[in-house]
Amino acid sequence: MYLLFVTIGIFNGCLSFGHGLGDLGMILILVLLNLTLLTSYIIAKRNPNWIKILTVFNGLTAVLSITYFMLSLTIWRGVELPWNGSLFVC
Repeated sequence: MYLLFVTIGIFNGCLSFGHGLGDLGMILILVLLNLTLLTSYIIAKRNPNWIKILTVFNGLTAVLSITYFMLSLTIWRGVELPWNGSLFVC
């Protein structure tokens, strides 16, 4: 759900990674993360033996991606729009 809100915020123009058109590359990463989580959900539905492994994988993926995107939206923001202490641009 978090990844969806970040994607909507980027398309809205309220969130920025500070890389100008390079922000589109971050959207590609968001789409790939969503596809990874969806694929693991489908695998877990078809093969119940994998549920514990995929639960750990999904949890780890979610925590790492949220941490990475929060840092990228704040202190790791690019040079075109450096961080001014605010998460939202608009």
